[in-house]
Amino acid sequence: MGFVVASAITILLVSKSAKGIHEIDDLLFGNVLVATPYQIYLMAIIIACIFIAHFLFYKKFTSITLDFEMARTSGMNARLWELMLYLTIGAAISIGIRTAGNLLITSFLIIPAANGLLISNKIRTVFITAISVSITSACIGFFLSYILDLPTSPCIVATLFIILCLTLPFRFLKRNL
Repeated sequence: MGFVVASAITILLVSKSAKGIHEIDDLLFGNVLVATPYQIYLMAIIIACIFIAHFLFYKKFTSITLDFEMARTSGMNARLWELMLYLTIGAAISIGIRTAGNLLITSFLIIPAANGLLISNKIRTVFITAISVSITSACIGFFLSYILDLPTSPCIVATLFIILCLTLPFRFLKRNL
């Protein structure tokens, strides 16, 4: 609900700007092909910092994510680490939406994780699967966008969805074994 309200307020505010509908279109759908060098450098720096933080504090982030109460009772300042996790995720999402649009970033947040969870219950395998699906779908989506002269973000989202659909039988096979 918060997302819907925030989106509505954004549309209302931006609709009165000089760029109007173009700004809304960029926020919702983005255009990764016209990102400025400044946006790319800024995104690379922020993502590198987030990657380093998640690499260094992987165990703490995993601990508070999987069992917050256990992390708290073990002496960890769970609220601080939870805040750090949310801040890093929020930074990644906000810079991603500004560069690539809401449609693509939301899809990258949900669909690769769903693929990973369909294939495995082990967190490491889920992460590896999600990263692999993300990279593969981005490459295929860019290629299809170029070859078929279609918008890039929707091509990547469609590729993510097709890969998800192809992954579904593995879940049923895994359940029957």
